[in-house]
Amino acid sequence: MSLAEDLDPLTVVDPRDAAETAGLIYVTDEDPGISRHRAGTGFAYRSPSGARVADPRVLKRIRSLAVPPAWTHVWICPRADGHIQATGRDARGRKQYRYHP
Repeated sequence: MSLAEDLDPLTVVDPRDAAETAGLIYVTDEDPGISRHRAGTGFAYRSPSGARVADPRVLKRIRSLAVPPAWTHVWICPRADGHIQATGRDARGRKQYRYHP
């Protein structure tokens, strides 16, 4: 039986519990994260400490998120198991999300 089948439709699910049930870690874009910066015709990424992200596995994960190039103020979760993988602002200033697949 799935989590959705176990719950009454009027039950409010705690997001931390829901993430844990899915095997993920609850994160927020208020936590330190990876930032995206223009670099020539592409992007460079910086860790929360400011170091350039060079690990091929991390870069592959970031690219797989397919964050639109028009997004600004991009935050990328430093953890592969975070329930939110990226946030940013679209051209109209609306906050957009990329969740863990």
